Amino acid sequence: MVLRRTISDREWDKFTENSNGDTAVRGVVEGNFSFSGLRIGGRISEVTLNDATWVALPAIPLTDRNAISVQNTSNVEIKIQYDNLVVGYSGVAIGISGERFYDLTDQIIIYGKSSSGSAVITIEELA
Repeated sequence: MVLRRTISDREWDKFTENSNGDTAVRGVVEGNFSFSGLRIGGRISEVTLNDATWVALPAIPLTDRNAISVQNTSNVEIKIQYDNLVVGYSGVAIGISGERFYDLTDQIIIYGKSSSGSAVITIEELA
C-alpha cells in the first residue's frame, strides 16, 4: 500500500469494517501470544533439594504450564538456576520464606539447590 499524501486520506485509510460490520482501526499484530495464569488447571507439589546437585522444579512439569511459583518453605536459603550443569552454588537466591513467580512454559525447566543440607520447597504450577 502506498502512503497517501494528505492527512485526511491517511485518516480514512486507517479504518476498516470488521466481520460484524462495525468500524474498526486497521492494525497488524505480529509475534507469539499465549495466555498466562490459570486456564486449565494447577498443581502444587513439594520438592526436596540438596546442597550437592541441581534438582528440577518439579521433576515432571505440568502439561501446558504457563506460570510457576517457587516458595522456599524450608529453613535454609535456596538458589534457582536454568542450567543444571552449573558448578557450585550460584543463581537467583530465594531466602527463607521467600517466593519467586515466573511466566514460563513446561518447555523451560528450572533447577534448585539448597545452601546447606536438604530443603523441602513448594512449587505451584498453573496451566
